[in-house]
Amino acid sequence: MNDQTSSDQPSNVTSGITPPPERYSAAPAPTMPQHLAPPPSRRQSPRPTPSRWRDAIGLAWIVLVALLYLSPALKDGPTFGPADLGASLSFLTSDGSSSPPVHNVVNGDIIDEGVAWNTLDWRLVHAGQWPLWNDLSGNGMPQFLNFQSAAFALPTLVGYLFPLSIAFLVTMAVKLLIAGTGAYLLTRLLGGRPTAAAMAGTTFMLSGSLSGWLGWAVSGPLVWAGWITAAAILAYRARTGVRAAAIGLVSLCVAFSIYGGFPETYVLLGAGLMVMLFVTGVTTLAVRRRVDPQAVARLGAGLAGGLALSAPLWLPGLAVIRQSVRSGTSEAAGLPFHEALLLFAQGYDGLPIASSRVPAGSYFGSANYFETAAYVGILAIVFAGAALFRTWRRPAVAGLGGMGIFTLLIVYNFGGNAPVQHFLAVLGLRSLALQRMLPVLGLAIAILAGLGLEVVLLRWREGKTQIALIASAAIVGAVVAIMWNLAEAPGLIREGAKLPPLSAPVIRRYALWWPSVEAAVLLTLALSLPLLSRLFRASNGTSASMKRGPILAGLGLVVVLAQGAFLVNAGSGINSYASVSYPESSAVKDLQGIVGHHLLGIDVGPDSCTGTPPPPRPCGVRSWAGIGLYPDINVAYGIDEMAVHDPLAPKAYFDSWPVPNSGQNGIGPNLFAPSIDTTSLARRYGVQYVLIQPPRPLPAGMELVASIKTRSGPPLQLARVPDSRQFSFPLSDSGSTQEASVVSVSHPGNATYRLRVHVDVPQRLTIRITDVPGWQATVDGHPLALERTDGSLLSALVPKGATDIVLTYRPALLEVGCVGAIAALVVLAGSTAIGGLVHRRRRRRPSRPAIST
Repeated sequence: MNDQTSSDQPSNVTSGITPPPERYSAAPAPTMPQHLAPPPSRRQSPRPTPSRWRDAIGLAWIVLVALLYLSPALKDGPTFGPADLGASLSFLTSDGSSSPPVHNVVNGDIIDEGVAWNTLDWRLVHAGQWPLWNDLSGNGMPQFLNFQSAAFALPTLVGYLFPLSIAFLVTMAVKLLIAGTGAYLLTRLLGGRPTAAAMAGTTFMLSGSLSGWLGWAVSGPLVWAGWITAAAILAYRARTGVRAAAIGLVSLCVAFSIYGGFPETYVLLGAGLMVMLFVTGVTTLAVRRRVDPQAVARLGAGLAGGLALSAPLWLPGLAVIRQSVRSGTSEAAGLPFHEALLLFAQGYDGLPIASSRVPAGSYFGSANYFETAAYVGILAIVFAGAALFRTWRRPAVAGLGGMGIFTLLIVYNFGGNAPVQHFLAVLGLRSLALQRMLPVLGLAIAILAGLGLEVVLLRWREGKTQIALIASAAIVGAVVAIMWNLAEAPGLIREGAKLPPLSAPVIRRYALWWPSVEAAVLLTLALSLPLLSRLFRASNGTSASMKRGPILAGLGLVVVLAQGAFLVNAGSGINSYASVSYPESSAVKDLQGIVGHHLLGIDVGPDSCTGTPPPPRPCGVRSWAGIGLYPDINVAYGIDEMAVHDPLAPKAYFDSWPVPNSGQNGIGPNLFAPSIDTTSLARRYGVQYVLIQPPRPLPAGMELVASIKTRSGPPLQLARVPDSRQFSFPLSDSGSTQEASVVSVSHPGNATYRLRVHVDVPQRLTIRITDVPGWQATVDGHPLALERTDGSLLSALVPKGATDIVLTYRPALLEVGCVGAIAALVVLAGSTAIGGLVHRRRRRRPSRPAIST
């Protein structure tokens, strides 16, 4: 049967019966005017076009690769995170010296922050509460406004729909899919076909700089980079009737990116995207001499809508950031230029994992592995280079290239004095960890790689395309050759690094095999393109043209499969999985049964940083001795502990610690783990139980209540502190509390306390809750003024005759932000509905027939 036969021909044609020839020579039948023709039947749905099927396959590939990346969960357990590392941080949970080595030795923030805060969010939401306050860390910390808990991030919201045991794993899967589908859509909007889009989505989603941060809050905003850019393109190109919907899409993507977590990455991601838009706009002006100002206004409206939708987080959260211990501190000022080699080879400076070929902790780079990991694969770099060489005049390509170059300058130190990083420090951006902008570079390379693959497959017979691919492959091959030579250079190894049994050159040479093979194959393919082009010209018949399409399609498929295989193999073994994130040992159960909901302190001796050898190391309140549960792992166990690990903890919390020379302002992690070694310190902070490390003596005034047996050390002594409470009035000279006392305390919600008090004369109530903006109090229905007291805690002067005191954590700007978000949502939804209605009416309006004269 002829493939060109139309589907609306009579049935006797398709059945093989030949109609009379005169039927086809007859005059055409009169046709009904278009405006009088009946509308097409809605029952006859159009068949999916080939491009839709290819897009379905491309998106299915993104899903498959994401699942393959997380597939170790099928073997090791459904919980994402280094449970083995978390258990090793405390004598209470450690299995002892016979336990196997920790799989990943530097991935701690996932288990002691990410998973713990996600667990608290899940429990509070399922209890019908807004996760505003974390009452289990020290004297309490903001939960929603610490940003990193990402309580309203889209991946977290999806995780709430699943059991707690797999909620964090589902959250990670959604993060991957957001990153992959965003890059896929962006490439399609820039003219790439599904194969090229699958290349881009796979590369960005599994690039080392993004997948390495997957379990950290750093990646939360960055996974939306592709979607934000794609939504911006849709808003710029939008026609009448769908412009409001496009603006709404931009707003949603920006808002979910802000809800995603880490505040620092807002600045880094925003800077990268602004550079891309600026270079794209300048190139558009140079090529087309015109930029649509209304389209630019739509982008601004989308950004404003996103800020309004996310106002409940950032509007009150700015006050928390300004007062935090992280604000204004000096962080990493970029990476040494040597670390740029990690773009080409994963594991070139070792890996922080324990495996059959890499001993545990065999990483010897200049910084933490997750700060330097940047691999995207040789295939992506070569095709990205081909896109730049061949289509650099395209505004989108120029914009992506400008963003990539800008990110390179920001992340890596060019020159001994790091002039770019020094300039940013002068501008007041010293506290930014600039290397965390690497995922922005990963996005630029990924999209350029997809566009480069599209150009090569579509224009491979053109001489300029062949030259571009050859040049890109040759440059990458030269870099790989240099890396082989540098593998023997001992000067590049970080000073003081503990080298594994396998020497650094052996590890580096092992890491270079896959990139070397890929570079050699690509260079050979690029050099053979002119010969293949001549062969196709010589056989210019129908058979050659029919074979050319399947061959090129197969070549594109091979490239995507090879890229996916490399990235899955490179990254899937970095993360840890377990059957249970926080296993409950007998020691933890004993501690839970005795302490209950009271505040637990730890005693490891005086906090002193005297005699610390240079360079100074974490000491005093910023060091951890393994007693108790590492903060914030205690949150997952439901134990309130006098310890905090949170970059947004108030700086006043550290400064107010009354023991001098205790590392309050020293270097180290944002860790506050003081030693409660006196009764007065315990009462100052409301600590009611203290865990003591033998052979430390029992502090005077405390009462021994239990001995907690552990499997990894001697038993820990648990003592009770008499007359230590969270809420208390001062004792009289005789020790009596009859003038004012707290009769009862209830805690109906995570951000509410209700006190029944008896007050004969006005007395000051000490409220041992961390003083952060947002706490309010009422006494018998009337406002009660709160003041800061010792220890960065709260207090209030309670009047005579008071009976009921209610303490509530609800920042005033939080309500303002919620009103703004609701208003923005109503405006966006209403304008989208109206725009769609107008557009549909215009399409249905019949066109008037022309009047003949």
